[in-house]
Amino acid sequence: MVGLISSVYISFTFENVFVGKQGNLVLEAGQNYSVFLTDSDSSATDACSGVSVTIDDGNENLFKVTCEDRDDKIHLGYVRPNSTGEFTVSSSHEIVIEKYPMTETLEFALLMISELICFLGLIGIVIGVKRAGAS
Repeated sequence: MVGLISSVYISFTFENVFVGKQGNLVLEAGQNYSVFLTDSDSSATDACSGVSVTIDDGNENLFKVTCEDRDDKIHLGYVRPNSTGEFTVSSSHEIVIEKYPMTETLEFALLMISELICFLGLIGIVIGVKRAGAS
């Protein structure tokens, strides 16, 4: 139960940080943020070449284009800011910006420990059910 609850809690902390076409948002230095087309716009033909995205810190566009199909979503690219602050987002289509845990952070370590505890708990339940059935 502890692993499952921790996993659910941590997964909610990595929810969408931005949804829309234009606006401002605060991004953390060194953190990875992935940019996807929303479900409503992901059916667009030739989606990557038809989408223009800018994530600007006031000096330059930090958005890096990758254009991949991931789990029935179109991953347009990513941004990894060098400094924490407010950024301006502008896009020709509605986008979703998601925060992903970095592998070297405490958040990522806690997520992996939670998943391990959840897995071990599941094994314990299976063993307990087998032993109870054998009695």
